[in-house]
Amino acid sequence: LNPTVMRAARITREYAESRGGSLALKISDETLPVCMSPIDLEQALVNLVRNAVESRATGVSIEVETLRTAQTACVYVCDDGPGIDPAIRARVVE
Repeated sequence: LNPTVMRAARITREYAESRGGSLALKISDETLPVCMSPIDLEQALVNLVRNAVESRATGVSIEVETLRTAQTACVYVCDDGPGIDPAIRARVVE
């Protein structure tokens, strides 16, 4: 999991910084093996970060974190953007 998350961060960090934002990583010290498609996960993370960057004209702060909870590996993507407009929130996965 960690190498895929770090690769997605490398791809998006320059874009975030070019728009006045920042991208911080908190990578677990543990090895987090998961059964996944690295390409699909990387694409999803890149899209989440780009959406966060574009949620504000300038200066969004994004944090991506990996960790283990019990038997689960987790990736959290958090930002301080305005969030999804409630009027379109129900259609976000269309």
